[in-house]
Amino acid sequence: MDNERHSKDSSRLIGPSIPFFRNMVRTERSLAFDVTKPPLAERRVLIVSDDVENGWRAFVSLIQAGARARLVRRQDELAIYLDEIRPDIVVIDCDSAPGGNTAIVGQLRRDSRTSAAALVALSRYASSGQRASLLAAGADKLLPKPIDARLFAQQLVETLSLSGARR
Repeated sequence: MDNERHSKDSSRLIGPSIPFFRNMVRTERSLAFDVTKPPLAERRVLIVSDDVENGWRAFVSLIQAGARARLVRRQDELAIYLDEIRPDIVVIDCDSAPGGNTAIVGQLRRDSRTSAAALVALSRYASSGQRASLLAAGADKLLPKPIDARLFAQQLVETLSLSGARR
């Protein structure tokens, strides 16, 4: 009787609230889940943005998609976190880049810690000229700000498939 109550309580609490669990199976010794893998599962993402609102939107969207994300507010702290994280994807706000938008993208592309990572630039002023210069400097994609949190994770999945970034 107690096992039945526990099983019902667990399915009520876990099943509907977490979309990645499709089936929950109760056995005598363990609780097993049939899990659908989230789109960015276990991907390491470093977000560099001094724009609090857009940085937070990106962070929440990526966490919900299963990524291991870190939000860094200042570009001068970037080197500290590159050693710690070794990102698969770097999302960088280019509007506040010291030395210009293309300088930070080129620096990240030449750095051995991020050379294989997908580089996604964010800009409020995404003109065709800026897009061309950022792509020439090594960015894989330029996304306009403000970030659409509903689409952001999917845009990164598409960028990964196009850029061939390695895990």
